[in-house]
Amino acid sequence: MAAQSANAATFSYGTAVGELLGISDFTINQTAIDTTNLATASRTFIAGKNATTFTVEVQWSHTDHATVTGDALAGGTATATLDFGDGQVSCTAFPTSVAITAAMDDTVKATISFQATGVITITA
Repeated sequence: MAAQSANAATFSYGTAVGELLGISDFTINQTAIDTTNLATASRTFIAGKNATTFTVEVQWSHTDHATVTGDALAGGTATATLDFGDGQVSCTAFPTSVAITAAMDDTVKATISFQATGVITITA
């Protein structure tokens, strides 16, 4: 696998495009269903449902991020897209957490966690 720079990465949720500062904990969890029976010598499994979660850190703008804040309060969903310049991950998602921080001599930032719902699309 070749290394990829994060310098061109962008994030959007619905129509709002965030000034992306970082992406963390992008996780796809695949459930393993145990199918072992007494006649088998080793445990056996089949794939079950998967779930995707991720967290982004963005420069906060109430105007740009009213949708994500509203969806966090009301349980709404929108299309979330992480674009890496030469590929992207896109899914329907809802915010599970919005944490806004402001410090002296710094910009206002938000750390937003999302839960994907349904199929995620990965394109190159």
